[in-house]
Amino acid sequence: LTLTTSDGAVFLEPSTATVTILNDDTVTIGFEQLQYSATEGIDASVEVCALVLDGMLERVAIVTFFTTDGSATSDVPMDYTAVSVELTFSTGSLRNCQNIPIEDDSDSENDEEFFLGLSTGQSGVSLDPDAATVTILDNDVIAEIGLEQGSYTVGEGAGSLEVCVSSQRVDRVVEVTLSTEDGTAVAPMDYLDITEALIFDSVTPRICRTVTIVDDGDQETNEFFTLRLTTSDSSLILNPASGTVTIIDNEGVLVNDTIIGDPLFAVPLLLSEPVELALDGGDPDRVILCYEIHGKEDLWFNLVTDECTSVNAHYSNVAPQLNIINRIAVRAVDDDGACREIAVDVDGCSIEVDGMPVNFSRNSNSGIRIRKYPQRVRILVPNCAEQSLIMWITCESRILEDIDTELLRFDVLRGLNFGHRNSHGLIGQFWNVPVIVSPFVGNLRDGETAEGYYIINVTRVNAPTRLFTGFISPLAWDYSPGPCLNAGNSQGGPVYEIEDPNDPVIEGRYRDYIVPGAFDETGYIFGRFEDTL
Repeated sequence: LTLTTSDGAVFLEPSTATVTILNDDTVTIGFEQLQYSATEGIDASVEVCALVLDGMLERVAIVTFFTTDGSATSDVPMDYTAVSVELTFSTGSLRNCQNIPIEDDSDSENDEEFFLGLSTGQSGVSLDPDAATVTILDNDVIAEIGLEQGSYTVGEGAGSLEVCVSSQRVDRVVEVTLSTEDGTAVAPMDYLDITEALIFDSVTPRICRTVTIVDDGDQETNEFFTLRLTTSDSSLILNPASGTVTIIDNEGVLVNDTIIGDPLFAVPLLLSEPVELALDGGDPDRVILCYEIHGKEDLWFNLVTDECTSVNAHYSNVAPQLNIINRIAVRAVDDDGACREIAVDVDGCSIEVDGMPVNFSRNSNSGIRIRKYPQRVRILVPNCAEQSLIMWITCESRILEDIDTELLRFDVLRGLNFGHRNSHGLIGQFWNVPVIVSPFVGNLRDGETAEGYYIINVTRVNAPTRLFTGFISPLAWDYSPGPCLNAGNSQGGPVYEIEDPNDPVIEGRYRDYIVPGAFDETGYIFGRFEDTL
């Protein structure tokens, strides 16, 4: 701009000025992608590009491109080579690319990532997007270590349990820790806890350790504790990382049909007076009555029935020779006098109450309490306001006769009948009923002198007295230490070797205990349950 005048008396200072026209147009530069990936390997790299995304580039733009560490690092250990360079953009160069070297290592590890950034101090240049991520894909074989079983079962009297851990694809030295964790079984009363480092390499694919099981002598339900694997090596996969150990109690009321020909039922007898047993270590105050009854597929049999509680068991038609119980049905009177129906199915150890599925771990209503644990269910019912009846139903997986099968075990912990009412059923007829056990003095059918045989005298209210014969065995159904007073042969009949006294072990005949359905005792001659509705 210039000022002029014709008046010589006017002085112009300054007489000129410059006007600058500012360009308000902005150019946008950013990454071509938000996500990049590259597989680690020899001479591996990832190409990363930035370009002009918007606006008219009328002059040179300078942008700084840089990397920052994430789980992938550019130091030690080196996963990639760090980069920090200036990128120049002009009308003839609207796209600028850089190669970032990716390092190769021999570690089995998870995929890792690092980050990309753009920065500039130049006006008229905006950056968007100014950040991106690069994922480095691991090319090494991932090692896997795990327990050989997800669940274990061991008899309380077994003394120990062997636990083995196996590895796959381990090509270096790795370490995991095997430890135990209390559940309902508590160390050191029920087992001895362990915490031990296990070292694996390419020539040591399997390591076994022994967990000590403690026989506490207490009458209790089955208990469990957990085995757990842990490691600080993030490149290892632990699968399975945990397993449940169920300790089978050898003192309670047991129903189990996993061993063909062994006693199906085992019930502690209420002795009127102590008896000396012909077995080392025998407890004169505690005798277990063991009797064998095989199931009948697709039929319900009554195990327990009294005024306020009834328990029925259903036998599976899968491999019927194995006598597998696959469903337990409990009918009980609650504190409000209402009849409640509880069913446990071996399929998923699922529970139904009054025909409705129970999907939560605890259910409590009017004195009936149900709690679901991993692979077992605890049921408590009021039992007519006397001592509560506590039952356990355990879901087990076993291989029997080369058949992989699932079955239910039924245990009564306490309270059945309590000696006050006339209970019945395949188990109930013996629970807390006073009996007399005395040595059998006589000969076997072949004329040989009987040794180790006993007479069991059962006198029930409103029922005929029964005298039958049994013999002491040092092992129970699960091969845990006895003593087990084995009475009767198949289906609760008499011991064949003895002629007299030899009444049937169970009252009536085995087929007398068949009931029409899970919660139906119509026509059942020993039925005691009274529906109070």
